[in-house]
Formats: sequence, C-alpha cells, structure tokens
Amino acid sequence: MKRTGFGEPLQRYRREHGLTQQEVADRLAELAWTHKKIRVGVDRQMVSKWEREQKAPDAEYRELFCLLYGATESQLGFRQSSATLDVASGTLLSPELESPLDIAERIQALTYTQTSAEALDHVDHLIGLFVEEYESAGPAVLAPRVLRQRHLVSGLLDGRTLPRQRDRLLTQAAKLSGMLGYMAVNLGKFRLADAYCDEAFQLSDLIGDLDAQAWVRGTQSFCAYYAGDYRKAADLAIDGQRYARGGPHAVRLASNGEARALGKLGDARGVNDAIRRAYDLSAKYDTPPGVSSCISFGIYSQARTASNAVTAYVSLQQPDRVQEYADHVMPVSKRPNRAGANRCYVSTSQPRCSQRTGRSPSERHFSLSKR
Repeated sequence: MKRTGFGEPLQRYRREHGLTQQEVADRLAELAWTHKKIRVGVDRQMVSKWEREQKAPDAEYRELFCLLYGATESQLGFRQSSATLDVASGTLLSPELESPLDIAERIQALTYTQTSAEALDHVDHLIGLFVEEYESAGPAVLAPRVLRQRHLVSGLLDGRTLPRQRDRLLTQAAKLSGMLGYMAVNLGKFRLADAYCDEAFQLSDLIGDLDAQAWVRGTQSFCAYYAGDYRKAADLAIDGQRYARGGPHAVRLASNGEARALGKLGDARGVNDAIRRAYDLSAKYDTPPGVSSCISFGIYSQARTASNAVTAYVSLQQPDRVQEYADHVMPVSKRPNRAGANRCYVSTSQPRCSQRTGRSPSERHFSLSKR
C-alpha cells in the first residue's frame, strides 16, 4: 500500500498524549458513542495497522481522530498540504496555515462537555465560519465538517435540555441540515438534497421559524432548478415568498428561484416582474457590499441579485437585458471576494466562470447565478 503520510503523525500524537494503542481504540469508541451515538468495532490491532499505514482509516474514523487529538485532517496527514515548492529557489510558496474554522473545531474538541450557552455559542460561530469559507473551500471539503456538527447537535438534542436550549438547538439543526442540502445540490446529489431540505423545513416548523422555512424553500427551488424541473423550482420559490413575508429572504426567492426558473420556461413577463420585486425589496434593506456568500442566511447582495437577472435573461435570449444587469456585476466580479472565491467573467454571448471542483455538472452559466 502506498504510504501517504498519516502513520507517523498518528504515532506522534498518540505518544504526545501519553496513550497506548488500546487506549486510543477505547477513546475512539467512546467518542463515536458520545458524538454520534454509534458503536464502532475499533481495537488495538486496527490502530496499529493505521499507524503502520497497512490500512487507511475511513472518513468516520478520521473525524474521530481529529476530535481525539484536537487536530485537523491536514495535521494528521490525512489530507495533502496545499504548500507548493519553487524548484528554482527551493522555497515553499503559499505555505498552509490553519483557517479560523480549523482552530474553532479544535477548541470545540477540547472544551465540549455539555449543553451550555458557551457550547451553543460555539456551534453558532462554526455555522458562521462555514458560510464565510464556503466560496473558497467548496462543498467537498466543508460538507463532512458540517455533518460533524449536525451529529453533535443531534447528540445534544437527545440529552436533557432546557426549553430555550432546545429551541436554539433545533434552529442550529435546521441551519446545518439546510446547508447540507445546499451542498448536496452542488455535488449533484439531488435526492439527498431533497431529504436534507425536508428535514430542515420540518425542524423550522417545530419552532415556528418562518424565515428559516423561507430560506429552505429557496434551497429546494435551487435543487429543482438544477435537477431540470423548472416548473417545480418556480412554484417552490413563489411558495417560499409567503413564508418570507417581504423579508430579506424574499430577494433570493424572487431572483435566484422564481426569475431564473421562469426564464427557463420562457415566461418573459414573469421574469420582469420577479426581478423588479427583487430589486424593490432589496432597496428596503442594507445589502452587503461585494458578493455575498451564496450559502448565507442573510440578505442577497446587489451583485448576486444582478447575476440572477443575467441568467434569467440569457435563458430568454434577451442580450440587451443581459448586458444591462451584467454591467451591475462587472465592477464586483472582476476582483476576488473576501474569501478568495472564484473570479467570474461576463460576456453577453456566453456568461461563464472558471470551474472549481465540487460544482454540479449542470452549471454552465455565470457562477454567481447558480450560487
């Protein structure tokens, strides 16, 4: 078996923690039950094979090792370093440093003990970091980390909690399931996306969170659009606006959901009306500058609304309207956003974007429009 570099770090971290291989196996089993409510059959022999790289731990065990040692997958050798070598000078370029998300997860692994206000604050902090890092990291990298938090929240919900804590945990569970639904669309897993979104919608209904239900409807519309069911995408977006009640989520629902789907259906009047409503609603709020995160739970930026209009009018084959809204996006999309996300390029004949791994195969137009 080809050695990939995780054996030595596993040995080193175990020794630094003063553990035997049997103790590592016992603690991994304990963590699996505490955090995921599952039982695993790990023993000393398996730990030994991992440390000698005779076998590679699967994703579930890699997560448990990260929790056990308070380290990232990169630090444990499970993921290749992003550093590159300048052959001429022999120096490293862009050496890998930890992201704020790496650090926040390590703090959680070291300090998590019970359902406290501090523990719930930390989950909210991680959700915010997932939103911030999504544009640069993408779903393939972040989905397992979001899933880890979803399991943790489920474990907390299984325990004894105060009513206010339970409502907060349900809110977090709904957001995490909704994010997993969105990421599943970008990974081309539409049935899984539907299941996550249904769960998120029901969790939001349990606590009467209409804004969360509006956000989920937008993601369900997003899923239907890329699955090719444009009528369903439009209907979900229109229904979502009932839950949004003219609030910030109505902007996304009108532009990303309704307008783009109606464009595919050839309904020019409907597109014009949806884009007009999106801009009228947007004018009532303080929209974020630049390009807002596509997975944000806040209001869409003007650039994202304009990019949705571009996609809708491309579908209608109205180049003048495409150019009109592309001009709104160009000043923003020419420069990288704060997370170092992909750069976008707009032309009236063929909106396109540099490709990133983890995008769904159906994405062909203007990256901002999809997200």
